[in-house]
Amino acid sequence: EPATATATAAAAREEDTMGKQPAAAAAASPGPTPPTSDGGFAGFRKKQQVMAEATGVGGETKSLSPRAPAVPRPPARPAFCSGCRDVARLQAESDQRRREYESLEGAMVECQRSAAQYAARYAFMVLDADRDGLIGIDELLRFEMFASYGQTVVERIHAHFEYTSGFHGQFNMDDFLRLLSMAEDKEAKASQAFWFRIVDVDGDGVLGVHDLKWLYDQIWKDEAMCVSFEDLVCQVFDMARK
Repeated sequence: EPATATATAAAAREEDTMGKQPAAAAAASPGPTPPTSDGGFAGFRKKQQVMAEATGVGGETKSLSPRAPAVPRPPARPAFCSGCRDVARLQAESDQRRREYESLEGAMVECQRSAAQYAARYAFMVLDADRDGLIGIDELLRFEMFASYGQTVVERIHAHFEYTSGFHGQFNMDDFLRLLSMAEDKEAKASQAFWFRIVDVDGDGVLGVHDLKWLYDQIWKDEAMCVSFEDLVCQVFDMARK
C-alpha cells in the first residue's frame, strides 16, 4: 500500500507538469499584434520599414539628419606642355625687349632735344659777331632756318615777338631758343598762334587767299620744284574742311 501511494503521487506530479508546459508555451508566444493608435497594423509596418531603411549593412545605423551640400572643388589647373612653356617664355622675352626699346627710344629723343639745344646755343654765339649777347634782323637772316624768308617776314617776326631782352628787335639767348622752338614745333598752341599773327597781314583775324599769297611770295623757292599757288590754296582749304 505505501508503494502504491508513492506511484500515485508521482503520476499526479507528471500530469501536473505536462499540463503547465502548454500554458507556458502559449504565454511565451507573441500572438497577434494589437492595433496601434497611429494607424493600426499598417502604421506599425511603416515604422518597421523606416527602421529598416535607417539600418545599414552590418547593423550600422544611418544618420537621418540632412547632409551638408557638397563644396565644389576648384578645377584643376592644366599642366603646361613643353610647347606652352616655350610660348610663355618667348612672350615674356618679347615684352622685356619692348620695354627696353621704349626706354631707349625715350632716351634717344631726349638726347636729340639736348643736341638741338646745344646746336642752337652755338648758332647764337656764331651770329653774335660783336659778342654783346644780342642779335638783330640782319644776324637772324644769316641763320639757315630763316635764310629763305624775305625781309618783310623777318620784320613781322620782330614786330610780333615778345622779347625778354629788354630791347625791342633784339634777341638774347633765351629769346632765340624760344623762337627756334616755335619755328620747329608747329603743333604747340603758342607756335600756331604766333605764326597766325605773322601771316594775318591785314589783321582781320582770318587767313584769306591774299594772306597766303603774301607768304607764298615772301619765301624763296625753286619754281620748278614747288607747287603752284593755286594748287597750294586748294590743298590748304581741303585740309581746313577736314
